[in-house]
Amino acid sequence: MMIALPPLPGRPMLAIAFVALCVTATLQTWTHPPVDATSTEAVVRGQFVVALKGSGDLIPAQRHMVAAPFSSKLDKLVDEGKEVKAGDVVAQLNTQDLEEQKQEEELHLASLGKDAQLHALTAERDRKKLLTDRRGAVDLLALRRLELKQLEAGTRKADVAELELKAAATARAFTTAEEEFKLQDVLLAKGVIRPIDLDKTKVLLAEARRAREVAASALAIAKNGYPDAQVTAARLAVQQARNGLALVEGKLGSIARTSLMDAATLAADRDFSRSRVQLLQHRIATAALKAPTNGVVVMNAVWGNGGRKKLQVGDEARENAAFMEVADVSRIFIKTVIKEVDIGRVKAGMPAKIHVESLNKTFDGKLEKLGVLAYEKPDVINREGAPKVFEGLITTNERSPAFRPGMSVTVELLVETLADVITVPNKALATRNGETTVGVYRPGRAPEQRVVTAGAHTEERTVITQGLAAGERIMLEAP
Repeated sequence: MMIALPPLPGRPMLAIAFVALCVTATLQTWTHPPVDATSTEAVVRGQFVVALKGSGDLIPAQRHMVAAPFSSKLDKLVDEGKEVKAGDVVAQLNTQDLEEQKQEEELHLASLGKDAQLHALTAERDRKKLLTDRRGAVDLLALRRLELKQLEAGTRKADVAELELKAAATARAFTTAEEEFKLQDVLLAKGVIRPIDLDKTKVLLAEARRAREVAASALAIAKNGYPDAQVTAARLAVQQARNGLALVEGKLGSIARTSLMDAATLAADRDFSRSRVQLLQHRIATAALKAPTNGVVVMNAVWGNGGRKKLQVGDEARENAAFMEVADVSRIFIKTVIKEVDIGRVKAGMPAKIHVESLNKTFDGKLEKLGVLAYEKPDVINREGAPKVFEGLITTNERSPAFRPGMSVTVELLVETLADVITVPNKALATRNGETTVGVYRPGRAPEQRVVTAGAHTEERTVITQGLAAGERIMLEAP
């Protein structure tokens, strides 16, 4: 037999509330299921170093450029990265064309020298001939004046006697000069004297003959006299002799000027040829390019017919184009970039940590210099709205023979060190309705989305100044 219990007051309402609570819990479990504690992180207090991370390159403190002094192909080239000492040959330019040009120019210079000698001999010969002609013209003018004087004044016995003595003396002088010339001719045939010595004797003989003729003519005039009709002719003869002398003197002046100009032209040509030989000798001597200092060889990309590239043996090195440098790595710098958004947190003198991954080496440094002009990074140039960066130069006292120019490094600029603070991973933070939230772990229940206050940050973590307490656990990733 069943006993019916009387209905309790309010029992239907309790049942409805219990069912609603169960449904709500079930729905919450479906939408925010409990999470595993392994995907969480404990909230702790501790020291936090605020650092800006970036990349950079090792650059040598001193870089000495090596350029070709003239354009030529490379016959030899040391390997890039090789350590060299000051004075070591790092490249050899081809000098075959220069050697051929030097040989041709030396032959040309020798030819110019012979031309100069021949010109000097010819000019001296012509000058001596004209000087002889001038002396003859002077004597002829004197004779014509004497003839005119005698015609105009008559002849005295004393004058005739004097002219006879002079005619006899010049005749004897001619005979002596003639005998000397014959003797010199015999000696030349035997090879005792040079042709130039005979030429001098020939000139003396011609002068002696002319002097004899002038004296004989003067004596004949003095003895025989001239009729009055010949006075006019004598005056004309004087004028003609004067004109002949002026002509010879004009030729002497002209040949002197021409000789000087020709000699100057030949001298200029020889000087130019000599300087050309010296230039070729200098280029040949400098074809072996030497290291200006101790360091490491670094090849630079230079412009050529095929664009920018590093030169190899057989390529043409263009004049004054620095295709190589010798980097002194006894002291290095680190070149890095700072994002525009971080520039307010950075200042010169702040410490830095540098890590060379290829050497597994970490060392300290200091931000020595900060660029004052922002520029776009090479990979985002001309991209609208692209972020800009500032260049930074880091110094260090670290030394290593393994350092090489251009090595990639990781840089950390130490902004500040905070003590006794709470930090969370950046990926754990979310922004909702303008507020920063973090998921707080609750065992067996869905995470609590708690509003927090964020402070200083790095690329990996952020300081939480309010909203979290040590001992809590947070979700590693924001939902």
